[in-house]
Amino acid sequence: MRRGVLLDAAPATRNLGRLVVGRDDWAEGLDASTGGFLRSFAGPLMALPFALAADAALSQAAQPAAPRAAAALWVTGAGHLIDTVLYPLLVAAMVWRLGGKGGYGAFVVLINWMGFWLNLTLAATGLVVMAGAPAAVVQVGGFALFAGSLYLTWRAARETLTGEIGFSLAVVMLAFASELGSYVAAAALVKVFG
Repeated sequence: MRRGVLLDAAPATRNLGRLVVGRDDWAEGLDASTGGFLRSFAGPLMALPFALAADAALSQAAQPAAPRAAAALWVTGAGHLIDTVLYPLLVAAMVWRLGGKGGYGAFVVLINWMGFWLNLTLAATGLVVMAGAPAAVVQVGGFALFAGSLYLTWRAARETLTGEIGFSLAVVMLAFASELGSYVAAAALVKVFG
């Protein structure tokens, strides 16, 4: 059955919600087929404008007098795109090398759609900042989003890749390292080509 990207977003969102609360039926309706896997990469691509908006808003709130340099937004955009490709590749290498229970496709589908919703939420946080929310509120919100992303990554790894806690924690640490490395690589690329 041929489905569109937006038709994948709704069930994946429901799957993420079920995963968060620990329901056994979290995978019901999740399209982890090759088509669903490939379409899930639309999630991070659709999240890119929200990531850029959040970066600009949060930077503006931190330093209202200083304009946000275009190069910094290029770093955000390039880092986001590099991580969109790099993290699934690193997880694939880890699963291939260390073994897993064969749920790699489902893991990537969940992670990609999770990234969309987290970036959308981060952009909303940026609007709250622009509206004049105290810095402490934004810091707590940002920490909650970060912790939530780590928790969802861990839950997705436990449910799809392996039940082993150590393997799942390594997948979470890999997510953090991949994102950091992607932004460092993006900064280097912008410096070279910018």
